[in-house]
Amino acid sequence: MSPLPSAEKLWEMFDYNPLTGALIRKQARIPQATGGKGKYITISVDSVPYRAHRLIYKWVTGCDPELVEHLDDNGRNNCFWNLRSSSLGSNAHSRAINAGNACGCFLQKGRWYARTYVDGLRISLGSFLTKQEAYEAYCSYHTAN
Repeated sequence: MSPLPSAEKLWEMFDYNPLTGALIRKQARIPQATGGKGKYITISVDSVPYRAHRLIYKWVTGCDPELVEHLDDNGRNNCFWNLRSSSLGSNAHSRAINAGNACGCFLQKGRWYARTYVDGLRISLGSFLTKQEAYEAYCSYHTAN
């Protein structure tokens, strides 16, 4: 994986729309998506291709992530609320536990529960009346951590 460009370079080259997840090249004023219908969007910077979610994570935070996960498991949804930094170990663990439940929420006895796993430990985030409330708790936890 190529090292990411500096945050300053990304800020000079792109605007970012957090509502749509579009990274927009300032000179062209159009979203810079390539990569066809694959799982991820690819954008070239100085003729080097990068996955858009990695560029966006760095554009927003200024930090180089080891990996970036899509919380909803949709690799083309690059809204920042849907991205989180992770390590190789937690990414693999998250994929295994979330294979049938990408949002970290589940329904049990008429209540929605939110939970996540960190370093192999299950963390309960509470029970809620709606799936949306549970999902917001899940997203809030991962945004803060």
